[in-house]
Amino acid sequence: RGAFDVLVMQTGYNDQLGRYEADARQILAAARAAGIRRIVWIAHAREFRTERGGRAGPQVYFEHNQVLRRIAADEVDVTLIEWNRLVRQRPAWTDPDGIHLRRPGGFALADVISRSVAHATARPCPLPEAPGAAPLAPCPDPSTRTPVAIDQLYDLSRSIVPCSIEGTRNETVCRWDHG
Repeated sequence: RGAFDVLVMQTGYNDQLGRYEADARQILAAARAAGIRRIVWIAHAREFRTERGGRAGPQVYFEHNQVLRRIAADEVDVTLIEWNRLVRQRPAWTDPDGIHLRRPGGFALADVISRSVAHATARPCPLPEAPGAAPLAPCPDPSTRTPVAIDQLYDLSRSIVPCSIEGTRNETVCRWDHG
């Protein structure tokens, strides 16, 4: 309790439509019970699927995002990152499925999260929107702005090997992505 005051949440890509709102509200209640004062929720990157899933499949992400928009409109402590809006403007951030991140997309999502947390807590942006500029204060909602040029703000070279913890044995795996 009290160690953190902001929760960043992204969930639901594999969730069914029928329970999504109830599950999201359960997460919000648990966060608040743990002392979280602000919740920054990331909308799904794709609103429509084109691959398998049947007639109802493409509607799932759209409906999940509609739930998140309703929640953000109703709950003063919830900020929604319209990740789908940003990814549509920068398709190179994701694989062709529009969901899985490529190298620039990983940097972009981290940047958008940090800007969204700063916005939600009325703090200055952690970085400027362009090299040589001053960080904006207070930080505006990045979902409503043109995406920043990630390649100008960050070193996207392959000098850093990305690692993650994977599998049931929680093994650290380090590898280059293909983006």
